[in-house]
Amino acid sequence: MKLSAFAAAAVSAMVFFTSFTGASAEKSRTPEDISAEISARSIYVCDVGSGKVFYEQNADEKLPMGHMAKLMTALIAAEELDSGKLSLTDVVTVSPTANAKQGTQIWLDIDEKITVEELIKSITIGNANDACTALAEKLSGSEEAFVKRMNKRAKQLKMTKTVFLDCCGTNENTVSTAHDIAKLSCTIAKHTSLTDYFITWIDNVGCKDTELVNNNRLVRTYKGVTGMKSCSVKDLGECLSFTAKRGEMSLCAVVLGASDRDELFSHARELLDTCFDNYRVFSPEIADEYLQDIEVEHGEKMKIRVKVKDFTPTIVKAGTFSEIVRSPKIKENVKAPVKKDDVLGKIDYFFADEKLLIVEICAAEDVGVMDMRCALKKNLFNLLNMS
Repeated sequence: MKLSAFAAAAVSAMVFFTSFTGASAEKSRTPEDISAEISARSIYVCDVGSGKVFYEQNADEKLPMGHMAKLMTALIAAEELDSGKLSLTDVVTVSPTANAKQGTQIWLDIDEKITVEELIKSITIGNANDACTALAEKLSGSEEAFVKRMNKRAKQLKMTKTVFLDCCGTNENTVSTAHDIAKLSCTIAKHTSLTDYFITWIDNVGCKDTELVNNNRLVRTYKGVTGMKSCSVKDLGECLSFTAKRGEMSLCAVVLGASDRDELFSHARELLDTCFDNYRVFSPEIADEYLQDIEVEHGEKMKIRVKVKDFTPTIVKAGTFSEIVRSPKIKENVKAPVKKDDVLGKIDYFFADEKLLIVEICAAEDVGVMDMRCALKKNLFNLLNMS
């Protein structure tokens, strides 16, 4: 029995609709699903701003850093540039120590002159050991002094399992963890002065006519890439620290000790794609009703202005905004004296039983205790209003 043209079309549409809805209803892959396919030794995936961890695997295992150590040199250079203590046009004279560095290099000669910018390019785009040493000496006078500075900065960043014994990462006892490298990478990501270098695929060291090729393939293909570094580490394997930003969300993935470079990049891409697809930044707008002036008892002013204390937005699963509940607790009055930035209340935000975020409401000004002069002035004002 033949179907009519209308019936056949209806059946085709039903088949298409079923297959379409079936595909969309398919369970989305999680970081755990992806990590199960990676041969990597250690993995850590997090949000740059809030530090929210999406996935970790052996993330606190100490491993040799290799060229990843150069990220600390890049960070310290970025901080010096942003503070004005260092300029891209500053000229560095190459020392015998820098010249003697083996491995990846741009072939610097003793007493050669080179700018800070060319050295930064050679470290961020390439992995040049001689350039890294020359920059370290520019920043601290000697590699030894700079290594002390690296360890001090690591301690400040709470990189508790990281030890630097050299600035280049050639010493096998220069070690870190995926977790610590993520802390370092997230800090660097906030210094946009280096972003253009980190995401450059090919460039030249002009004064040397030396080509630099970025080992991080994702800088060519990944939407929203902002850095960081890829390298091979002896007896560990392929390693990558990678940051990217889409919309308001900035993410970091660190994968250490993968057995294959193709696998490393494809899975790092999928790890970040999964997080970008399934999570959103939650940064609540604070309603005016929570920002009303608060009465002050025995104050030189009757009321005090308030403001929202700076807070870091959090990350939530996509599609859950409507289920987030707020719980405000703000004082109706306070006793003088009140100092600017004193906390006068807070708004807690919950998803189910999980506390997502605390937004504090604080004083926007100082209000001192009422003195005799203020009291007389206030009484006179009240008498005039009564008459």
